[in-house]
Amino acid sequence: MNKRAVLCILGAAASLLLGIFLPVFVSFSDDFVSTYLRIGVQELLIFGLPALLLY
Repeated sequence: MNKRAVLCILGAAASLLLGIFLPVFVSFSDDFVSTYLRIGVQELLIFGLPALLLY
């Protein structure tokens, strides 16, 4: 494996862990808007950071 592939895999793993565990630590109130905001942050961390690392 080259260095770029290793960095991409590590970035994907790190962003997956952040996306799973960060919304647990950030306490939102249980209303409709904050629930979807939390889901949006989670999806951004899971899918956005590996996409940025591909550039």
